[in-house]
Amino acid sequence: MSRIEEEQAKREEWVMIGQLNYDVDAEIVSSLFLSHNIPVVIQGRNHRRMLGFIGGYIQLRVLVPLAYKEQGISLLESYHTQRDDLDFDPPTEEEQQGERQWLLFSETSKKMGIALFLSAFLGFGLASLSAGLWLSTIILAPLQVISYSQELSAQVAGLFSIKVEDYQSGAQLYIPLIDLALSWMYLIYQANRSEKPS
Repeated sequence: MSRIEEEQAKREEWVMIGQLNYDVDAEIVSSLFLSHNIPVVIQGRNHRRMLGFIGGYIQLRVLVPLAYKEQGISLLESYHTQRDDLDFDPPTEEEQQGERQWLLFSETSKKMGIALFLSAFLGFGLASLSAGLWLSTIILAPLQVISYSQELSAQVAGLFSIKVEDYQSGAQLYIPLIDLALSWMYLIYQANRSEKPS
């Protein structure tokens, strides 16, 4: 293999030179490397974007061609050093208030996503259960379970003076939606309550 072919092969082989923790770091590192004419791929960034708030577990791996490995490592270490050496003033009260307002987009939105998954794919009051609404779960779960039994459905439908088929289809469709709505309202209420000063 000629020297030119070896160089070409090195450029085509990509190696990992580090990992990043945050999407913001990925954006900065990507711009930094491109400004130094170093090809870079932040592996996992697109998957994190697609998954939104539930994609935080995906690692952000920094990849460069083998020929740029040493330059890339040096530049990445320089970035981490400069970032870590920055002296930040303690956040002001307004900045802390702004962080608290993002609560709905962080922890609460994760819980809302879990509730959506549970109500859409499993049902039986599990969204309410995940939010901490035990009473809703105790009411909704049996109503949905009953809808799968013809005899029990006939008894419940008789109480409400509706057709058995209407009860069965309605329970299997609307109970998960009611479950989701209750859990989301409760989670939003809890988030708003925790933001208010005591």
